[in-house]
Amino acid sequence: MPNPNTPKLPLDSSKCTTKQHKAKTLRIVTFVFCEENYGQILQAYALQRSLRDNYPKFDTKVIWGLPQAFSKKLYYFHRICGDSIYRFVRACKKRVLGSSIQESQAELDMRKRRGFNEFKQSHIALHASRLQHYILPQKHHYPELSGDIFITGSDQQWNDWGTAPKESLQGYAYSWLPYFTLEFAKPESTKIAYAASFGKRVFKNQAQQDYFKNALQDFTAISTREQAGVTMLESIAIKATCVPDPTMLLSREHYCKLIDSATLDLPSNLSESIFIYTYGDSAFGGDLLPKILGKYANVVAVASTYKPSDTYNATIQEWLACVRECKLMATGSFHGTCFAIMMNTPFFLMRISHNESESLNTRFETLLEVFGLQDRMVSSLEELESKIKENPPIDWGKVNERLKAWRKVGQEFLAKELEPHHASIP
Repeated sequence: MPNPNTPKLPLDSSKCTTKQHKAKTLRIVTFVFCEENYGQILQAYALQRSLRDNYPKFDTKVIWGLPQAFSKKLYYFHRICGDSIYRFVRACKKRVLGSSIQESQAELDMRKRRGFNEFKQSHIALHASRLQHYILPQKHHYPELSGDIFITGSDQQWNDWGTAPKESLQGYAYSWLPYFTLEFAKPESTKIAYAASFGKRVFKNQAQQDYFKNALQDFTAISTREQAGVTMLESIAIKATCVPDPTMLLSREHYCKLIDSATLDLPSNLSESIFIYTYGDSAFGGDLLPKILGKYANVVAVASTYKPSDTYNATIQEWLACVRECKLMATGSFHGTCFAIMMNTPFFLMRISHNESESLNTRFETLLEVFGLQDRMVSSLEELESKIKENPPIDWGKVNERLKAWRKVGQEFLAKELEPHHASIP
C-alpha cells in the first residue's frame, strides 16, 4: 500500500498552458507505488517515456495510487450514509489519527531503499489527483481522474492477489481489479490494455471468467505480456495480442544515458562480480545464495524485497548499472531478466519451484522463448552451479535482432490505437 510518509509528488496539472488544455489527456494506470521494487518503477517509467517521446501532443501522466481492497463495513457505511458523509468522516479520521499511527517495521524498512521517491519526482510525471482509496461499489466514481485515453498495464495488475473477499457481495467486483480494468473511466473514454498480466495460466473459477468477460468488453484494444494471458482471454471470447513489457520499448542506449546522468555509488570490482537479484528461495540456497556463489566470483546481492541487513542498497540507476556492468547475473526476477537481455549481460534465471507459485513462470516462458534463451532457466541450485561452471555463450547479435523485432511489435500495437487520436490534435 502507499506509504503515508511518501514525499509530496509533483502536481503540475494546474500549471498547464492554454495549448496544453487543448491536448488530449492520456492517463496510465499501473503499479507505481512501491518503494522497493525496481522493475515496478522502471516499467511505469518506460511506458510513459515511450508514449511521451512518440506522442508528444498528448498530456501523458501516470495516476498515482493503489485502491484498497474491499471492506464490507466501508461498503455498508458508504451506501447508508452517502458519499459526502463517507468522505468527510474518512478525512476527519485521517486527520485525527494520522500523526499517532505507528509505522510497521515493514513500512520503515521500505522507506530505507534509496532514491525511489527522488526518481519518481525527477522522471515520472504523476497525475495531480492521488488515488488513495477506490470506492469499489460505484463505477465512474472519480471525476477528477477523467481522461480521453486510459492505458492500463503493465505488471500483474490483473492478478487478484487474494483481494477478492471470501464472502463478497458480488465476487470479484469488490477486489481491486475494477481499478485496473478501468471501471472508473467514463464511457466516452478510450480504454487500452498494454502488456497486462494475470500471473497465472488459467482462470481459477467461473466467477473470475465472468468478471473479466464483462469488465473488458468496452476496451478498444487489449494486449498481454504473456502468451498464457492471450490464451486465457481467448477462452472467454476476448481478442488479445502478446506484446513486450514496457521496459523493452526503450533502447539500451536510453537506459545507459539514465545511468550515466546519475551520481552512482557502485560496489568495487563490479565487472568481475556475479550480481544476484532476488534470493531467498530455498531451492536455490535461500539467503545463503550469495555465500554459495562466492566460490565462483565476487558477489553483489540486492534483494527484491528490501532487508535492513542487505549489504548493498542500490538506487534505481545503481541497480541498472549493476546489471550493465556485472560479469554474470543470477536472478529470479522477470524485469531483472529483461534488463539482462537489453544490457547483453550473461544471466541465469531461477525458476519458481513452489507449487502454489509455479504459474508465475508463465511470464518467464514467453520472454525466454521470444529470444531463444530457454536454456538460461534453471530449476535448482545444483543446476545453477553447473551452468555457472559451464558458462555457455549467448549469441547477442541474434538476441539483439530479436529484441528489435519484439520492440516493433509493441510500438505497432500502440501506434494502431493512438495514432488516430494523436493525428487529430492541431
